[in-house]
Amino acid sequence: MTTPTTGELLRAYRRSADYIEALRRERAMDGSDDVSPFWRAVLDEPKRRSHPTFDEMLVMRRGFTYPLGDRAKAGDGEADREYARAAHAVVSRSMDPAVLDGFDESALGAPPVERFGDQALSGGGIVNALTVHRIERALAAHGPDRPLRVLEIGAGYGAVADQLLRRLPVAVYAICDLPENLFLSGYFVPANHPGRTVAFLLPDAADAAELQFVVPPYLELLDGPFDLIVNTYSFQEMNRSSVERYLAFAAQRLASDGLLFSLNAHGKAGITAPRQYLAPGLELLSVAPVRRLPWQVAGTNPYELLMRPAPGGTVDPEQGRRLDRVGALMQLGLHDELASLCAATVDLGLPFDEPHAVTGVVRALSDVARGGGDDDALRRATDPLGDGHARVLISLARAALAAERFDAARMREHVAAGA
Repeated sequence: MTTPTTGELLRAYRRSADYIEALRRERAMDGSDDVSPFWRAVLDEPKRRSHPTFDEMLVMRRGFTYPLGDRAKAGDGEADREYARAAHAVVSRSMDPAVLDGFDESALGAPPVERFGDQALSGGGIVNALTVHRIERALAAHGPDRPLRVLEIGAGYGAVADQLLRRLPVAVYAICDLPENLFLSGYFVPANHPGRTVAFLLPDAADAAELQFVVPPYLELLDGPFDLIVNTYSFQEMNRSSVERYLAFAAQRLASDGLLFSLNAHGKAGITAPRQYLAPGLELLSVAPVRRLPWQVAGTNPYELLMRPAPGGTVDPEQGRRLDRVGALMQLGLHDELASLCAATVDLGLPFDEPHAVTGVVRALSDVARGGGDDDALRRATDPLGDGHARVLISLARAALAAERFDAARMREHVAAGA
């Protein structure tokens, strides 16, 4: 693959910008409920530049892709390096470090990177490496063995798409997103893959191509069946009605052996409980925690759902109840302790019995959350835990109790243990 010239990049920019202008003329998003209050707030932020100039797109990874995996003030040196180091600390413990060593990242857009041995990766690139690795694992375990027709819903600026196009046998890659984000991916992905044919879909200009871009109201213009439908960190930010439409689309347009891959949390926007990701016509193949350490201590903790078409299938209320429980426990950061509960969420014939380690953590943290708490109970709850998010939360809970007792030395000790 050759490095694109500035002229080629300008043509890619104009093609994407022309599509966004055509969408404005078509009033494509008028009346759509696909812009959730969460995303409306993002798009209205002054630091969010939804339509950067061409000169800005040449350095798009220096703040112009906010908040799609990059910081709003990317390019301010030490803060970017710290962000990358934090991402590496999480991801290198959440996947085989030797596999992470094999990842590389597009230099298009001048990403702010940190050196890790022979690698130079941005924080966003490291997070995307974990996502791509999980998708590859899912395909190896459950996916079809053929050139793939892929749809990514909510692709951001296209980092995961770029990686999958480099690493997998992809025949067609389609992206559906809001116009403000599609403006970025419609430039970034074709610019990284200039040998691929490109189509931006409108009602009177639907076209077959290897790379396809479309906004939510025109989703039905995409031809199926798809072998893989991907959504990461995006369903969790949508209105519930939008998520339900995408799940129904997946049930109809996935190949019989195709996969829906979801890496999301709940409680940020329209999806308030994990069971709301279950949908008629889709069978749950697996549920799993992904990150072993906290990205942000008080932030959401995403979990992985794999689903496959099940024509005529309905949602089992018991499976919804189990998924709610295990999803909530993953939000606490529990990981390996949940293996039996994850298996029993998929196979309802298995007993859904919480291991002692899980019960102890939940009880100890719940007591603190209600204004009580006992340091000895918190200490005992850490005994069966590995070094993960739940252990960090317990350390901070112990620090909070020490602070209430004006024991500054013990408070600092527990904060340090959490760190």
